[in-house]
Amino acid sequence: MSIDLTDMTDEQLYELIEAAQTELGQRQTKTVFEQKIGALLDEGQEAGVIVQHEDGEPWQPVTGYHNVYRKNAVVTHNGKTWTSNIDFNAGEPGVSGWTEQVEEGEYLVWKQPGGYEDAYEPGVIVWYPDKGDQLYKNVHTANNAWEPGTPHSQWEPYTPDGDES
Repeated sequence: MSIDLTDMTDEQLYELIEAAQTELGQRQTKTVFEQKIGALLDEGQEAGVIVQHEDGEPWQPVTGYHNVYRKNAVVTHNGKTWTSNIDFNAGEPGVSGWTEQVEEGEYLVWKQPGGYEDAYEPGVIVWYPDKGDQLYKNVHTANNAWEPGTPHSQWEPYTPDGDES
């Protein structure tokens, strides 16, 4: 990424630096916070205070913090299989916070996410039949809800041997 800073005033540069430092600090704080939440969830599950859901079980409505779903939990609901995208997931699969596991071979079939919680994580490879049966890799540094193959979507064509075309 390249940004032309030559036409910016000193004041604009300082504002940019401050905004970048604020954003970086928030990202770092979020990472530490998520690690602490994960440790608390692990401790609560070990103590039997928080329900530890088994993968593949039918989804049950969440009634409190003691039975929320962890990130990557796999459930069945309404005849479909779902994976939780977030920790402390209290949402119903198909509404928010879950990705339907529709696979074509070893790759997920791309489906428009309903929001950030449902967006695809960095590095995920999806099969997109609407774009000529093409595989795409999310090269964005964050979750990606853009449609593969559209300008600036940060999805790149992918081939199984690892060569991007």
